[in-house]
Amino acid sequence: MSNMSVRLLPASFVPAAIRRHVKCDETPIACKNCHSAGWKCDGYDENRLPHLSGGSCTNKNITATIIRSEPSFSLHLNTTPLPGGNSNERRGFVYFQFWTVPKMSSFFDTHLWHNLVLPMSHSERAVTHAVIALGALHEDIEARGVPLSRAELTNHRQRFALEQYTRALSLLSSHRHVNDPKLRGVVLTCCLLFVMFELLRGLYDEAFVHLQQGLSLVKAFKEVDTQPQSPLVLESSKYIETALSDAMMRLHLQSGFFGADISDPQLTRSRIDDYQGFNSIIEAREELDIVFQPVSRFMDAVRQLASEPRPPDSNITRLDVTRMQVCLRIELARYLHRLNRFESRMQKSLDRKSQRAIDLIRLHHKTFSLVLETYIDIEDMTYDVHIDGFREMVLLSERITNSFDERSDPNNNSSRPTFLLDMGILPPLLYVCLTSPCVYTRRQALRCLRAWPHREGPWDSNLVALMGTITLQVEIEAEFKRLSTIKTIRKTKVSSVRDITYIPPPSRIICVNMTMDDNQKTAVLKYNTKERGSGMPQLERRVLVDELSPDVLVVFRRFQTKRPRNRDKHRASEKSCLVRNPVPILKDMLRYSIVRPS
Repeated sequence: MSNMSVRLLPASFVPAAIRRHVKCDETPIACKNCHSAGWKCDGYDENRLPHLSGGSCTNKNITATIIRSEPSFSLHLNTTPLPGGNSNERRGFVYFQFWTVPKMSSFFDTHLWHNLVLPMSHSERAVTHAVIALGALHEDIEARGVPLSRAELTNHRQRFALEQYTRALSLLSSHRHVNDPKLRGVVLTCCLLFVMFELLRGLYDEAFVHLQQGLSLVKAFKEVDTQPQSPLVLESSKYIETALSDAMMRLHLQSGFFGADISDPQLTRSRIDDYQGFNSIIEAREELDIVFQPVSRFMDAVRQLASEPRPPDSNITRLDVTRMQVCLRIELARYLHRLNRFESRMQKSLDRKSQRAIDLIRLHHKTFSLVLETYIDIEDMTYDVHIDGFREMVLLSERITNSFDERSDPNNNSSRPTFLLDMGILPPLLYVCLTSPCVYTRRQALRCLRAWPHREGPWDSNLVALMGTITLQVEIEAEFKRLSTIKTIRKTKVSSVRDITYIPPPSRIICVNMTMDDNQKTAVLKYNTKERGSGMPQLERRVLVDELSPDVLVVFRRFQTKRPRNRDKHRASEKSCLVRNPVPILKDMLRYSIVRPS
């Protein structure tokens, strides 16, 4: 028997024109037919989406039009009734079902969307409106070409999406006191959809609030599960909550890079026997997620050890950090051995998507390994030893990026997803941009970031590229200044910043983070130098961002530094340091806080 329930709407939810058998013209706010006949009309949505071309907006027409507009997927005709009260809502739902869900599953196949969220959206109105909101917002992002990180109320699609989001919140709030085990899955599903919705709007604070509330519910549900329940209900709710909590846990770990606390022991996932082989790619990913937790704690311990002054509640010693490093080396080596065995066993049966997933797992494993070796110190030879490792990370990222283009015309990037829930290539490339001593490798990473504008959970490729570009510019200027003042026996002439190909430790910056001013036009990179030390007030590099043109140029301005005497040379230096196509700036503060310790 199907678990999908069919519910009839009460008369209060049906527009008056339909109840009176009067044909409504669906004019926003109130239809003209009702007013001309003297009836009171309940009205339709004031925020309407642009009309689809091709005639009437039936279920099949809406589905066919959306799927036909994207060359990467075949034509799908939906023969079952679609959720939604009007054509705009059905359109948002279809976009989510046939475009958002496949794109979010581009790395790993998951049953979360097809077997859980989509069936639930047919029976639960709160989930329906949340799905429609996310689909409409994703359609707006696709139509604009790049993921937007700013809420614009003048945009019709965003206003419609916000209206659907508000309806979902209202419906969910009306059931908050209902003690129904099935409602737990509805609440967690809506919570996850709300997190994704706010991330697409660039509202990080709101997204992380929803995430923390969802994780609190997961912990509360575990305590309630000790009470006796029906075995069928318990098994069903357990499956739903496990799938949703796993997705939230991945976002929770990524939120640690944005200043969130991820040290809660109740949110630590249990380990599997290290000596067992992987049975599937999903299992390999889950095992790496478990490794990610101690790696995050290691990074946090290094930051506490390097901070000046030390936090009063911190008792971390250098010996503790060294022990963590040794244990993680052993754990990562065991994991790599198991991954190699799994890939060699499954090599003949791997399709393109499976190979992409394994490449992504290898990229994350390589990133964790390099973080383990390079995050703790910045000595003279530490980064030089791992130059090939940074280059390998960039090559793996390029391979993953190019794997999408093989499905379509090489000049058509439509097959690349613009919105992913999983962590992909953005954090690894950001670490390369902040850490690699090779200027060419960094620029190669920046080209990879700009070639694929998209979002991965809380990560925005345009903002990551902007942070990497400013960091590289600051360090190149510092190295150029250092070489210009050093008197050497060899006559090595460095005529411009373009001659800099290597960034040595004296020119590196530490304690790097980026924020956005409230004026939405200025990005601020805050940093320190090794010579000054992490305890000194941070220096700033501000970037003025012109949002008026889609192909804008950003000029870097220097703050808290002396203006060079030769103004012509300074202008030439500014001209050579332009960045194209930055993302629209958020009003909210954003922080990419991969901190380089001193």
